This record gives sequence, C-alpha cells and structure tokens, in this order.
Amino acid sequence: MTARRTLLISEDLMLLLLPESGKVPTITPGLESALTGALLVDLAEAGFVDILPGPDPSSPFIRPAEVPRPTDPMFVNAIALLGQKERPLASALPILLPRLDDVLLVRLGNHGILDHHRSRFLGLFPTSSWEVVDPGPEERLRAALAAVLDGGGQPDVRTGTIIALLHAAEAADEVSPPLTWDGQVAQQVAMAAWASEPVRDIVEAAAASARQATDDTTALSARDRATGARVARASAGPDS
Repeated sequence: MTARRTLLISEDLMLLLLPESGKVPTITPGLESALTGALLVDLAEAGFVDILPGPDPSSPFIRPAEVPRPTDPMFVNAIALLGQKERPLASALPILLPRLDDVLLVRLGNHGILDHHRSRFLGLFPTSSWEVVDPGPEERLRAALAAVLDGGGQPDVRTGTIIALLHAAEAADEVSPPLTWDGQVAQQVAMAAWASEPVRDIVEAAAASARQATDDTTALSARDRATGARVARASAGPDS
C-alpha cells in the first residue's frame, strides 16, 4: 500500500520520531515545539495563515487567512485554536501542543503507512504500538534528508524545516534508525536561505521554543539531581 498524497511536513517529522519497535514515543517539550512548528509551516505553505510584522521586528504576529478555508480536520482544529484575531507568533505554539503526536500517528495510520496495534501486557496493562506497513514514504524522506546532510544538496522547505527543528530540539538522537547527523551541517542548513520569510519566522519561533524547552528540562533535571543528593546525605546521617 502506498500513500495517496505527499505527506505534510509535520507527518514526515512524526514518522521519523516513531522508533523501530513501533512503541509510541515519548515526546519531550522540545519535540512538542518542533512538531507544532512543522504544523504551522504546513498551514503557512497551504495559505491558511498569514505571518505579519509585529511592533518588534523580531516578534512577528500570526492570524488565520481570510481565504482559503481549510477542510482538513487537523487544519480546521488548528485554526479554531488560533482564533480569528492576530496574535504573537510565539504565543501560538503552546495552544497547538496538546497530543499533536497522537493526531499525527492516527493520520499516518489513515494514510496506510502505519497500522495500529493494541494489546495488554501480562493481560492487564494496555499497550499501544504502530507497525510500518508502507516503508516507502520514510525511505524517500530519509534519502532526501541524506542528500542534504551527507551530500551537500540544497535544502527545500520540507528538508530544511525538519533539519532545523530537529537541530533546535537537540533531537537527532530520537530518530530511529539514526540519520547521519553533523551538528555543524545542521546548523548551516538551519541558517541557509531555503525558506520564504513567513516560513523562516515560524521555524525560528519554533526553534526558540524548542531550545527554551530543552534548556528548562535540563535545568529541572539538574535541580532534581541536586535535591536527591541533599536528601540522600541528610538521610544517611552525620556519621556517613
């Protein structure tokens, strides 16, 4: 079975993040920002949102376009969440985050690329996994990414967006099987002139959000480790 149409960039990114085991992946806050950024690029490329200059040139605004109107259910829901008034682009990212990964996995199943399996571990605990039944779309995507990362090929909106967002979220290690990844090359791709100004604004906002989420998670983990060490020392007593 083959996909009926070209996948969205957000769908492609989700496909890369599904591990070979098919187990539903853990989506970190940084990856949530990356997936949402990819969805906003999809909306912009389809003409469903406009990116406008804000009072600060580094902080653009976003608003739904008057025409055309989307019919895709995911796009309809995204536009409804954005509301009809313009808002800072950075503020649009958090409202689109909840369970976007689940939505994208179901869509990949509906495209005939994945097959959903439900079972119970030890007959008690529900488990969920996704089997790749049509490897073609991911194979073609990986070949396109490799041409940019390995061969010096020119990125387009699809490959540039995916590489830039994976780089910003420090999530190249989450791709399974791994891509041949060079952080310097990825940084160069992220900075290259492959995108229109609206798409670049979206990618930059999502990248900033992903970096902030990654930094916050790292800082929280460090605080948790420090707190655990203090508790362990206090529990051990003065003579330990």
